[in-house]
Parts: sequence; C-alpha cells; structure tokens
Amino acid sequence: ISLMRGSCMTSLWRGSTPMRFSSSEADRRIIAESVMKLGGRPRENLPREQLQSLLRMPDTVLVRDREAATVTKVANALSKGIEIEKDEVRAALLWEAAARKGDIHAAYSFAMARYSGAGVEAEPEAAAASLETLAESGHSGAQYATAGILLKRYGGWEAQAGVGGRREGENQDEGGKVVAEEAAAAVEAAHQHALSLYKSAAKGGVVPAIHNVGNMYATGLPGIPQDEGKAKKWYEAGAESGDPFSMFTLATWACAGTGGEEDLELGFRWHEAAAQSGLPRAQFNTGSHYLSGKGVDQDYEKAAEWFKLAAEKGMPEACVNLAEMCRLGLGMPSPQLKDARHWLTRAVALGDPMAEEMLEQLAKEEAAA
Repeated sequence: ISLMRGSCMTSLWRGSTPMRFSSSEADRRIIAESVMKLGGRPRENLPREQLQSLLRMPDTVLVRDREAATVTKVANALSKGIEIEKDEVRAALLWEAAARKGDIHAAYSFAMARYSGAGVEAEPEAAAASLETLAESGHSGAQYATAGILLKRYGGWEAQAGVGGRREGENQDEGGKVVAEEAAAAVEAAHQHALSLYKSAAKGGVVPAIHNVGNMYATGLPGIPQDEGKAKKWYEAGAESGDPFSMFTLATWACAGTGGEEDLELGFRWHEAAAQSGLPRAQFNTGSHYLSGKGVDQDYEKAAEWFKLAAEKGMPEACVNLAEMCRLGLGMPSPQLKDARHWLTRAVALGDPMAEEMLEQLAKEEAAA
C-alpha cells in the first residue's frame, strides 16, 4: 500500500513572465483571467450582433470610422476567441491601429502581444520599453507587466557568468570589484523598482500584484529585506480582494506555522476558500485535510471529491491519491479498481514518478483477485 500525498504544497510566483517557479495550466488560466480582467483592457464586451457587424467591415474602414475604444474591443474579442473564431494576427493589427489613435488599453495589449509574439513578430526588448513607458504614465497593467520583466531580467544575477562576481578562492582586482559592486547596485535598484511597480499596480486594481508584493517580502531579494510580517499583511489584503493564490499562501503558512503559530483549522479554511475559486493545489490540500482529519473532521467522501476536482485539472498527485482511495474503497461503498486504474494511468501520463509502480502493483492485485 502506498502512502498518500500530504498537504501544505507551496505557492507560486506570478507575473507577466515566470520568475522562479513554474505553474500548472489550470494555474495559468486563473492568472490570465485575473490579469485580463484587471490589467488594463476595457471590461465591457460588445453586444454579439454589434461585434459580428463590425467584424464584417474591412479593417481600414473599421479603424477609420469607429472610435479607438471600439476598435480595441473588437481586437480583444478576436484575441480571446469567445463566440467567434480566434485571430491573434488580426487582433494585433487592430490593437496597433487603435493605439495610434490614442487608446492606451490598445497600446498595452499590443505591447503584450509583441512581448510574447502573439499574432505579431516577437520583439521583447521593444515591447518592454513600450510597457515601461505605459507604466510611467500610470497604466496599472503595464506596471504589473514591467515589474515581472524586471524580475526576470535581474533575478538570480549572481549565478550568471560574466557579471564580475568572484568565486570562492579566486583573486579579484580593483576593477573587477567595482564592476561587481555596480552590478549588485543595479540589481538592488531593479528589485526595488519592481516592488514599487507592483504596489502601484495593486493600488490600480490588479489583484495578482498584491500577491507578488507579498512574495517579494516573504522571500527577500537583493535590495528587498525579508519581512514575513509585511508579507502576511499583503497576502491578507490579497485574500480579502478574492485572490485565490493569496488565500492559498495564507493556508500553507497557517499549516506550517510561518509568520505566527501553527493553526490547522485556519489553514483548512483558507485552503477551502482557495479551492472554491478553482485552484488545483488548494483543492488537493483541502482533500488532504479531509483525508487526514487535520484542521477539520475526517471525511473520506469529501476528500475524494476534492482530489477528483484537482485530478480532473491535471494534478498528478491528486490522481495518485484518488486512485489509492478507489483501490481501498475509502469514502466509497466498495473498492473501485477500474477507477483506480483510470486515475493511475492518467498520473503516469502526467509524469508522476510513483504511479507506474503503483499501476503494476494494482495489476498484480487484480490478477490475484
């Protein structure tokens, strides 16, 4: 019998570009929805009939005869592909045209498209410069994006070759020392600027920025002293704003006793709140609470329900736990070996290191039955 996976999985960084950790596809979807809603694009969509009418117009006529904000909304619809065929190339062209007519939201979206190469040739350096200009003008989405770009550009500089840092045991002349000091100062300044941008974006309504401010204080970076007290306050602000990642971080902190006393009941409540927002890792941890009876009364049926939600979103650990519960019949009328095989097979496809061995063991049990 294998051991089921436990709770208190760690949280992830977020930004326009990944910083230190990767995220699942489900995580990225949640992030994208949050940033799309709050990152600077107009919130209201065009009525479907009006949108269809505008899409039938030649782009030159659309740009000439309609306000820039309307052109931007058409481009937004094309980029999302909701109820219409997705067309990133046309979206980028319309964003560029609307930006030339003075629409700041279009300028932001076109810069983001250029940065990633969505529908247009990727020009990350030029796009980053455009985003920085928009950030300076007060655009909250551009502030959030620029902060992420800075962290990607300057994060982990000590490990990079050619910066002028000294390895242990090596001599360093005065010139090399000056170069290293200048590089270190530049990194500290970049981190401080990124923190300031995230704070500005948070004030502008970009909820994911609140979580990233908390992360910067929680981990500490060159130029940003570690401060768990400040981090916790930012996470609490993010949670109050409905951010599932902030809720998840508060949950893991409560379970681990980080930033205060261990409180498994509080950890469960935050895990459940984040899980209800659709965050797979929070769904997994909520299932783990119910499985272990830590922070909440033990309930195998609810544990299986939460593991299934996370497993359906592609989380291999949840697939393994759900498979083991099916094999043992926990929270079920009887063992469900067919379902156990299904979830283990899926875990193998997702690359779980334990699943293949468990699948072989299950086959032996089925043969002996």
